[in-house]
Amino acid sequence: MLGTLNKVGVLGTVASAAVNLDCCAPQVLGPLAGVFFAGGLPDRVPVGWQLPLLYGSLVVALAGFGLGWRRHRRLVPILVFFAGAAALLYALHEALDVSLLTVILWVGFGLLLVATAWDAWLSFRTRACRFALSRSEASE
Repeated sequence: MLGTLNKVGVLGTVASAAVNLDCCAPQVLGPLAGVFFAGGLPDRVPVGWQLPLLYGSLVVALAGFGLGWRRHRRLVPILVFFAGAAALLYALHEALDVSLLTVILWVGFGLLLVATAWDAWLSFRTRACRFALSRSEASE
């Protein structure tokens, strides 16, 4: 159950971040959101809901990373997540030049994706090691 919740949280975070960031930097994430949501969902989400959805998705992601930490006891993916979330929130709450905004948004989104992939890899590796250990104990 917890593994399924972790996967749903990760997918929800990536999808929600693509929806939410489409309003603020369409030249950056418009094509990416178009790939994720070919049905035009980013245009249907009201602008007033987009920032709260981003905060909500970051909270769901933090819960997923917390569950991953309980599984593999590595703190680095959570720290990378915090760096990516801080970059996204800084870029969205400060008045920046468009080129700097674009760079910071891409860096933040990239850090979130790196943290997600790293956490998933560590969880898979931990699960595989536990499975191998349980099989070796059962054969003895």
